[in-house]
Amino acid sequence: MSECKTNAQGSCLHCRLPVPRSRRKRSDESADFCCMGCHLVHQIVRLGEDDSQGTTTSPFLLRLGLGIFLAMNIMAFSGFFYAQQVYDPAGEVISSGSLLASLFSYLLMLLCTLVVVLLGGPLISEVISSMRANPQQDGRRRFKIRIDVNLLILVGVITAYGMSVVSTLRGHGHLYYDTAAMILVLVTLGGYLDARAKRKAATSGEALLASLPARIYKRNADGGIVELNVDEAKTGDAIRIRPGETIAIDGIITQGSSFINESVLTGESRSRSVGFGDQVLAGSMNLDGLLWVQTTMEPGQRVIDQARQLLDEARRSQPAIQRVADRVAAVFVPLVIALALGVFAWHAMRGDAEAGLFTALSVLLISCPCALGLAAPLACHQALSRAARHGILIESPVTLEKLAAVRSVIFDKTGTLTRGKMRVQQITTAPDTDQTLALSLAAALESATQHPIAQAIITHAAALSIIIPDASDATLLPGRGIEGTIKERQLKLGNESLARECGCEHDPLMQISDDCTDVFLIEDHRILARFTLADQTRSEARSVVDCLATLGITSSVLSGDQPGPVRRLAEELRIEATPALLPAEKVKHLEEQRTHRGTRIAFVGDGINDAPVMAAADAGISVGNATDLARQAGQVHLLGEDISRVPLVFEIARDAVRRVRLNLLWAFGYNAIGLTLAVMGLLTPIFAASAMVVSSLLIVVTSTRSAHDVTQTKLAHATSDNTPLSTIKSAIAAATA
Repeated sequence: MSECKTNAQGSCLHCRLPVPRSRRKRSDESADFCCMGCHLVHQIVRLGEDDSQGTTTSPFLLRLGLGIFLAMNIMAFSGFFYAQQVYDPAGEVISSGSLLASLFSYLLMLLCTLVVVLLGGPLISEVISSMRANPQQDGRRRFKIRIDVNLLILVGVITAYGMSVVSTLRGHGHLYYDTAAMILVLVTLGGYLDARAKRKAATSGEALLASLPARIYKRNADGGIVELNVDEAKTGDAIRIRPGETIAIDGIITQGSSFINESVLTGESRSRSVGFGDQVLAGSMNLDGLLWVQTTMEPGQRVIDQARQLLDEARRSQPAIQRVADRVAAVFVPLVIALALGVFAWHAMRGDAEAGLFTALSVLLISCPCALGLAAPLACHQALSRAARHGILIESPVTLEKLAAVRSVIFDKTGTLTRGKMRVQQITTAPDTDQTLALSLAAALESATQHPIAQAIITHAAALSIIIPDASDATLLPGRGIEGTIKERQLKLGNESLARECGCEHDPLMQISDDCTDVFLIEDHRILARFTLADQTRSEARSVVDCLATLGITSSVLSGDQPGPVRRLAEELRIEATPALLPAEKVKHLEEQRTHRGTRIAFVGDGINDAPVMAAADAGISVGNATDLARQAGQVHLLGEDISRVPLVFEIARDAVRRVRLNLLWAFGYNAIGLTLAVMGLLTPIFAASAMVVSSLLIVVTSTRSAHDVTQTKLAHATSDNTPLSTIKSAIAAATA
């Protein structure tokens, strides 16, 4: 990945987490950073390929190393004064009669001055930039000072350094050079480690967006092959994919067969067999066969491009719980400053201004508003990235909150719980209708839709080398079928409901199979042919239902299919099912269940007919090769057809919400306890600065630690020993590791 020159509005240029509104720039002249650490690291280590290896250095990194070296020397030379305090606790550190002490004090002043110059620059720059000029409506510019944690740290450093310089120049008093130097080292080093960890956590899902080939090979109309840039590809182009090549476009295989590896997209390491009519996505690897693919999406509209856009948009949004924390953090720093001033004033009135000053300094340094700011964004975006690595695209942190509260899941049947690869089992025609003609007419109508039944009929016609004519004015009839004109013949193709609408209930071909799906080709209130198709339940469907049950989530099915196949599926999976529903009836049924159960409900589907109910659900999950409308209606999209990741969606969401709550509990608890101890005078400034750094790093660790043990404990309670849960267990264990 090349170096990022711009960042999305409202996101940090380095770690890409949301930037607090108070830190956002008013102009495009400078970039936004969420904290001083990210600003510093962005200058120390360039973004891009070298950044991931950590091999590119700059003068800033050398300054950090030199600052640490000088601070260590300051601590060593300060040992002379600590020894003196041990033997003469009541005396001053520097006395007018000690030449050696005076010499050491000037040496420490020199070393500390170098540390302030080397490491204090970014801190001072941050504070100065807070005094930004904001344009007003009348054209004037008003200066506004932003009070944040950087100002607290700077006040502490300047106070310790200034008091020490005064003591050195006067020749008597106490020295705190080691305090000033170590505060700068700890804050700078902590910010560096914190920013690096935040970037790694927030962008870890970008393996999904692996680099794609820049050049592709297209077949011209005359049969020749030309090489062109991938950006020049158009919908409908025939693209050659040789063995070992990464697929650069989304499309449908028109020639050839092969095994492809979709691990970059789905996290599934096992290869998938593909052939004529199968969809392939950009980012997949063609393993062993020559494929010709007809593009269905132009560059910029591919699934992998949509994933990139979705992740970028998700990083800029915040859950409701974080907005509460942000409001608390907005008043936290002013309150800490007021508390520090109050502590200093109280000690000063008691005649011990120096003790009051350092107690106030500890109060300023122990406070950690950064922990409040990091609590939710880092945990949420780590969850989004973790999901993306396994082919699960979640719209936003708000969606995570909704998913965590879901207690009921409704599935679509065809293409979701079943493979959607329906096969034509039998074709029964009227006495005066040729079977080949009926199949060609049905395939022509079905060419206007991506429904699994349509694909089955088209594939069957192609396998028999039947020429498929063009259909004009093709119109979808939601929940019933499709109609159109073929060579001036007005035809309809659909299910039993459509046949009855057309007045065919007494037609000799009007028969319904118990375990199969029947569709009827109709002309002028007469059935020309009946197509009997069969689908196969996904092998992982039962395991998914059982695993959801271990998570306390009930499952059910709403389908527009005929009662026979739906009833058979319900009995096989042992769940409730309602057949023969139109889209509007599915929405009504979902609303009734939500009212009756009083819980959030998610809907899992893939078709155009699923879009309304998916939008009405609390969370819509589109599966595999879902239609564009279904993707737009849903807030979660599973890349690939493996539905075993559905339980993983809810486990990742619940895990993220648990971590957010744990982070906020730590942030509030740490600040409450730390400030109490600091006010009581039980903390030194150096310890306070160290604790502040450790607090932020603990938030990072909590947000990125493994949830493997928690997940395995839940999965151990599978309801059936003979149910194959290994696929789901391995997927969840890998994703939460």
